[in-house]
Amino acid sequence: MNKKKIIDNLKDIGIASAIAVVVGLPIFNHFRNDPDFYFKSGYCSAYATRTTEKEHGFKYERTHAWNLKDYHKTIDTEGKNIDEIAEIAQPGHLLGIFYPKSNHNQDGRAYTHIAIYEGVDSEGKIIINHNFKGIKKEKLEDFLCQYNCELKELILPERKS
Repeated sequence: MNKKKIIDNLKDIGIASAIAVVVGLPIFNHFRNDPDFYFKSGYCSAYATRTTEKEHGFKYERTHAWNLKDYHKTIDTEGKNIDEIAEIAQPGHLLGIFYPKSNHNQDGRAYTHIAIYEGVDSEGKIIINHNFKGIKKEKLEDFLCQYNCELKELILPERKS
């Protein structure tokens, strides 16, 4: 098997870029050489982790949405109302959201979308910042209703011990 085929087979594992560098292959855009890749559709976690670090100073592991819970403390949000979440969350914390039409839904993945909690507006509605079919800030409630999504977890920047 040639080097390029090996790299292509490994790209979904997330180590392809490192291997490409080691074996001397160029890193292509699908290996995230593009500095703006996290603005592209499908990179919600990349957008959220980088944006919250830049704008709020919180450092999160750079990984897929569904893996963030493996690195950071989380709070289950199911059954909590907006006021309860707003009392706990700080601008820059991440929200794990189940999107039923995601191509990434698999057993064991409670959510496949990440949004940044930005606070509440004058009406007491939670505002999120996220990369979902483009970068946008909107009311969490509107997003959840429009796409039949469920808020699953608040993901805190603190590392699991």
